[in-house]
Amino acid sequence: MFNLSKKNIIVTGSNQGIGFEIARKLYELDCNIIRIDQIFLKKKNYFFNDYKFDLNNYEKIPSLVNKIILKFKRIDGLINNAGVSYHKNYSLKAIKKTMRINLLANYALTQAVCKNMSRFKKGSIINITSLGANFGFKLNPGYQMSKAGLQQLSRSVAIDWGEKGIRCNSIMPGYIETGMTKKSKINKKHYKERLNKMIIKRWGKPEDLVGACIFLLSEESSYITGIELKVDGGWSIKGL
Repeated sequence: MFNLSKKNIIVTGSNQGIGFEIARKLYELDCNIIRIDQIFLKKKNYFFNDYKFDLNNYEKIPSLVNKIILKFKRIDGLINNAGVSYHKNYSLKAIKKTMRINLLANYALTQAVCKNMSRFKKGSIINITSLGANFGFKLNPGYQMSKAGLQQLSRSVAIDWGEKGIRCNSIMPGYIETGMTKKSKINKKHYKERLNKMIIKRWGKPEDLVGACIFLLSEESSYITGIELKVDGGWSIKGL
């Protein structure tokens, strides 16, 4: 089960955090991992195919994908993980940058990859969204807007490309320990507030998302498309 050997998988935002843990585990499962990020730090004992690219330049993404296809011929999976967050920043500049990275770049990459996947009548796309796509939270409208849009993109791709054998699903993380959530983690008040919302009494770790990715990339999920899979420690169902 869950055999992903020799699959060519693109993971964006995979220099660190969630993206790196997903890339690392998929590599251990014998996938050919194609990482896209602005910078790369050396990670010992791993061999990735790295493409340094600024996703702000989303108009150039088709050319980037063409380069990848020239080398690998076929793309089996895409994980749109790259994202930015500008907490307490309501400026139009911050909103535009958030939308460029979190939504427009993911759209451009998805469209380019779908064209390749459709030739082979098979492929799986995973968008890493957020509980903020469905639930409101304070002081970060750009992030919520972009993740809600990305979640709707998943549904659109599932509908429009499903006849070509392409599946598209969203994974909705809760609070995960990453660089993006570091300030909340070290703030004792914020840490406790968030912990109280969880049924599983710990913050998530990047590796907690790996199993969901493996499942949605594999043939074991071949009849699943257009869903939102929550990986949130029970946050979204806790109630009053």
